Amino acid sequence: MPNLSIDQIFKLAIKYHKNKSFKKAKNLYQKTLEINSHHLDAYNNLGIVLKELGNINESINCFNKVIK
Repeated sequence: MPNLSIDQIFKLAIKYHKNKSFKKAKNLYQKTLEINSHHLDAYNNLGIVLKELGNINESINCFNKVIK
């Protein structure tokens, strides 16, 4: 994602998420977290997407990071 800010990447992830393009959203939430590993909204939304994709354990790990 050259030339996109972290906010633009995160907003694009939300757009894909709302359109149920869960794999694309997952990749963009993960990219957001590569840039800022403390982005709580990205962890929360990634947890939701992972749940939708059937990755329950990974989803729980994301939610636990938000709680901590």
